[in-house]
Amino acid sequence: MDNVCPHRGGPLGQGMIEGGKVVCPWHGWEWDPQTGQAAHNPNARIAVYPMKIENGDVMVEVAQGFTDAPGT
Repeated sequence: MDNVCPHRGGPLGQGMIEGGKVVCPWHGWEWDPQTGQAAHNPNARIAVYPMKIENGDVMVEVAQGFTDAPGT
């Protein structure tokens, strides 16, 4: 999923997971990590990307298929 909360640009990667939702650490907006949909507004979404773990490597699908995630 995208790391930037569209509300005020909060770093979602620094947030907590509560009730299956990623919670923005700045203002508490909640996002579904599978759909990117906001808990408070079904029309608000952030980008999500298909991923899989293959032989211990995290693979993230971008425009043309799966590629190694940075730092793996």
